[in-house]
Amino acid sequence: MSKGALRLPDALAAQILLAAARAYPAECCGLLEGLEDTEGWSVTALHESANLAEEPARRFMIDPALQFALLHRLRGTNRRIVGCFHSHPGGHAEPSAEDARQAYETGFLYAIAGGAPETGFALAAYVWEGCLDLEHESRERCIECTIAVVDVRARSGSGCEVDDGIEQHADT
Repeated sequence: MSKGALRLPDALAAQILLAAARAYPAECCGLLEGLEDTEGWSVTALHESANLAEEPARRFMIDPALQFALLHRLRGTNRRIVGCFHSHPGGHAEPSAEDARQAYETGFLYAIAGGAPETGFALAAYVWEGCLDLEHESRERCIECTIAVVDVRARSGSGCEVDDGIEQHADT
């Protein structure tokens, strides 16, 4: 595994994609719990949140109560909040301009599910390599992580079908 790789079990990837399908046409969101080492990140649990954004079809806001409760629960363990996930309903699995404006923590993962129930959702992960430069309002680059992608297609009335196909995204 190359440095910057995200180890995301298929079952957890499927949970993100199912959350995106359930929330559609609004954005889903939540936190990624896991570990970080010299090779990358391992996600061990997901914590789905209500989307508290004023415009949930265009933005996401994770419930701060969930975040603080999780931070409290992780004290004294080797796990931490390594990132978050959200969806882009009808969009692509890549950071939007709004995502870039809201990103603030260097080294924080963003797993993004893009798509729609009728066409399926793709999942990709990114890590921010810089913070907002308040003086110039510019950003450092965003690096796409290597991730296994699980394709989920919603079927009306029957839930979702999970395809365990793997697609690799190289660092850019």
